[in-house]
Amino acid sequence: MSGQPDSPSGSGAADIFAAEEDLLRALFSALPDAMADPEFGVSFAHYLRRRMQRLHPPGKADIRQVRSRDGQVFSIDLGDRFAAEIYYGRFAEPFELALMAALCEPQSVFVDVGANFGLYAVTCGRNIDPERGGCVLAVEPAPPVLPLLERNVGHNGLADRVEVIRACAGPSDGETLFHVATESSLSGISATGRSPVAEVATVQLRALASLLRERGRDRLDLLKVDAEGHEHGVLLGALPLLESHRCIVMIETSAKNLDASRRAALRDVLRRLVDAGHALRWLDPAERVLRTAEAPDPIVAMTGTSVFLARRDSESERRLLAAAAEVRMMDDTFPSFVPLPAEGRPAPGAMAVSGHLRDLPVTLAIHLQRERERNAELAELLAEREWLARGMERIAAGQERILEQVGSGRGGRGANSRSAWHRILGMAGRLLPSGRS
Repeated sequence: MSGQPDSPSGSGAADIFAAEEDLLRALFSALPDAMADPEFGVSFAHYLRRRMQRLHPPGKADIRQVRSRDGQVFSIDLGDRFAAEIYYGRFAEPFELALMAALCEPQSVFVDVGANFGLYAVTCGRNIDPERGGCVLAVEPAPPVLPLLERNVGHNGLADRVEVIRACAGPSDGETLFHVATESSLSGISATGRSPVAEVATVQLRALASLLRERGRDRLDLLKVDAEGHEHGVLLGALPLLESHRCIVMIETSAKNLDASRRAALRDVLRRLVDAGHALRWLDPAERVLRTAEAPDPIVAMTGTSVFLARRDSESERRLLAAAAEVRMMDDTFPSFVPLPAEGRPAPGAMAVSGHLRDLPVTLAIHLQRERERNAELAELLAEREWLARGMERIAAGQERILEQVGSGRGGRGANSRSAWHRILGMAGRLLPSGRS
């Protein structure tokens, strides 16, 4: 894996690349305000993603480091959109991450399903005390991201409390096919259709109940599930623990990953947990508050949300609500992650970003003018090629007519191949304007 993207050699090219990164970071800082404009926000978000992916092509490894506001350092791959957006200042889950960290106590048993590069496992792992029985199981099946997960656990000094499980969590033990996407965060048991499939690998499938039993654990305190449409299978494999213990569960759902059968399966397992005494809540991101849902049907119909489960009238539910109220009051204006300098490259500077943001209208006008000039050059080149193609077609037609005349003897007395080609070249000279090659 490379820590540097391909770019023209020389310090000038590096400066241009760094300036483009600073500009992109400034544009991302304007995204929250842009999203308040219904006619501009969504288009602006799509534009930012396209611009980011031109700079960091999906699936092309570009390893950087960021530091969280709590001091953890993460190695991330900018070839994955989730990681790249974090690098440029957009983190879509600050409430969820802060809430799970607040709920994680020294003695907690926390299972992170879909651990990716270790964001939740490492952040919550710093609160764990293995001497008091606490542990984190980071379950991740995607081969490309596993080295980053293990590196982040080790680099942050958490190897004694965070165990990396190279497997896919599901309803039972065995094996399963796993669709490894070009962008690893969009990998899953089923192809999500949101990123091209790079390979289909056979991976170990584990039910969480048996996974914990093997490690001598008879309880589960916290569970986070991000399984790209197969959350229902993870919950089925954990039901013996969820139905008998007071576990707090967070599930990341997205309609983009749910077809009709998976939506029905998720609804059924959520209803089973509600019937068993769990309260069902979903995160209202606009208000940063947990809303109660009486039934799972509205939950699975949502475009995407974070769902929380805790047994009704239990200490777990009281802890969940108290922590959510506390997190809601936290300052969310401070950046969640700060990029760290790459080898041979200066650290992205706050002054450079603020300067870009201040001068953004002028900067964008300059970029727009450059795009117009480049497009004008491309349009001229295209027109020239079309003109040349039409001219060569006419020359070819002329060749055929002349050669037919030569072959039939109509080319005049003494006509031969040499005179025929002289006539062809003369036609070419008449068809192609002077100065054109």
